[in-house]
Amino acid sequence: KVKFEFAEFAATGAGRNLMRGFERQAKHGILDFFPEIDHWCMEEFLWHGAPDSDWNPIDHFLAATADRFPPAARQQLARWKQARIGLFEVGDCAEDLVALRELDPLTLQPVAAWIRSISLNIGGVNFYAKQKGMITLTYVAPWAPEQNIYCAMGYGVGLPRGDCALAAPLIFGMRNAKAITFPLPWKAGKIAQQQFFEQWARRDWHGWVRERV
Repeated sequence: KVKFEFAEFAATGAGRNLMRGFERQAKHGILDFFPEIDHWCMEEFLWHGAPDSDWNPIDHFLAATADRFPPAARQQLARWKQARIGLFEVGDCAEDLVALRELDPLTLQPVAAWIRSISLNIGGVNFYAKQKGMITLTYVAPWAPEQNIYCAMGYGVGLPRGDCALAAPLIFGMRNAKAITFPLPWKAGKIAQQQFFEQWARRDWHGWVRERV
């Protein structure tokens, strides 16, 4: 419920323009081909804000609700700013927690030990009950570090191992969001697009690549 309230807060007022701008920029950048890139931008914005702004949604939400959450809760919610996208192998579900283990996006080898995590998606960890052994692409943040408990942020997608390499560009892009908002010049407009298409049709691609590799 708190995440839902926070997301509505972040997507209105000053946050709305920043989030929409981030989504528009990503659709004209190097990850424009990725399915639902605008949804991933929204998720990235919730935890870290827009890459060209220091306006952080979580900081402003906590300031606006200062009278509602005690200090310990505020400290816990602030940990959402540490949310990090990655590929996680799904393990057992027990005691309202799911076991997750982060994998390298390219080799799919474990890069960290198993952690226990709550989940903010609808259904909580029950969502993962039948996904043991599968890979989930999602954001995870610390929740109760003293108990080694983390927090899966709710938005994500389950992937079979054979498809995981396709997620690597999104992971590396969202970890450096400023890079994915750089506009591709052929997306500046229809005239620019046509000029680039004509240029590409005439280019000696073997020679062009050989000069650069």
